[in-house]
Amino acid sequence: MNYDAQRIRKWRDSSFEYTKTDFYLVTSEGKVNFDYVPVDGSIVMDDAYMESIEPYDMEKAIPFDEGYLSGYEAQKYDVTKEESRKRAEDRIKTSFDELLDQSVNRGKYSIVMPRNSRIGCTKGKVQYALLPVWVIKVKYKDTIYQFAMNGQTGKLTGELPVDKGVFWKYAFGIFVGSSVIVYLLLLVLLYIL
Repeated sequence: MNYDAQRIRKWRDSSFEYTKTDFYLVTSEGKVNFDYVPVDGSIVMDDAYMESIEPYDMEKAIPFDEGYLSGYEAQKYDVTKEESRKRAEDRIKTSFDELLDQSVNRGKYSIVMPRNSRIGCTKGKVQYALLPVWVIKVKYKDTIYQFAMNGQTGKLTGELPVDKGVFWKYAFGIFVGSSVIVYLLLLVLLYIL
């Protein structure tokens, strides 16, 4: 990955103000191995939901047995291997791009701007897996709220229903309470001075 960087230094004397700008081409490169990059295999579920409940400990994975699904609803994958591979490679490239970006010593420069990048992936193996995801839908005041939970770690994501009346009541109460405290503190300070 290449960056355009600048180091700007300013100083003045009794007559003039000077600005010196040094221009740099900063290069960052590396190699990283990614194992078990999960990709949502269902068109129905939002990818953002599925990615937000990661990670899964693939070391604890066991071979699939249909008995695990007894009494539960499960969906079969409807995303092709090619689509899954592309999504996994996009996720890998984004993650690696962020790693390279963090490796640049930004304290050394005044301005750092990405110029270009060339990130490649070697073809990994696509393997279907059934990961434990619990999907919960709740209806509250004519709106359906959906939650997803990682069945391995318990990590939960979703949009909580909010009662706007209660929200504004508490917000107003906090505002009034903090205003009274600030007012009393100012009175005490004025009395002391």
